[in-house]
Amino acid sequence: MRFALCGGLDCPDWLLLEIATLSKVSAVRIRLLAQHVVAQELAGERVDDAKASKLVSDTKLDDSAARAVLAALHFVISGAAKHDVEEGALIDELQQLGLPKEHADAICRPYQQRRAAIQAHAQRVGLRCARLQSSGYRVEHVLASSEQSVANTPIVTMRLDLTTGERLAFAVDADGFDVLYAELQRAHEALAAVSGSMFAEGGGAAPQPGLSGGEMGS
Repeated sequence: MRFALCGGLDCPDWLLLEIATLSKVSAVRIRLLAQHVVAQELAGERVDDAKASKLVSDTKLDDSAARAVLAALHFVISGAAKHDVEEGALIDELQQLGLPKEHADAICRPYQQRRAAIQAHAQRVGLRCARLQSSGYRVEHVLASSEQSVANTPIVTMRLDLTTGERLAFAVDADGFDVLYAELQRAHEALAAVSGSMFAEGGGAAPQPGLSGGEMGS
């Protein structure tokens, strides 16, 4: 069976095993642990095992079981937020996994209260590539050079400025530029095919690949 909290995939076997452990803890304790997981998630910190152990100190769980419970709660809460699972749907899925309804409610209440904040935090700190801020190019016609066997050759010097502040610069000859341009066109077409409707939302056509800029800056 596929679950929305798992991104439409099957539930991992280890989580199925931990559902039985979660069921042995009182719903009140589960709610406190869920609140702790949510707070640590928003703070960008790993779950505090010591504090979590105190929250389950009056249960029969050992340290290993307590960490497993926290891992299961973190997987459920972060996965549900990542895939934007509604509270009612999450309760249903947790019950399908074998969790009692009161335990599912105990997890979903703090999740629903802070769902938007968790998603916003994940977007801020999530892994992403540096974006292109600006670019430039310069074409030089080399009449002669001690470093090149072929004279009278055009050389394209490219400059890419990234949002991280990093600047990349490189130079290619005419043949190398043709290969680079063809590869960029193919990459653009592949991305356009995947994103499809993204370009249509604004009512315009997808931008054509090309070089922006003109003369390079310093």
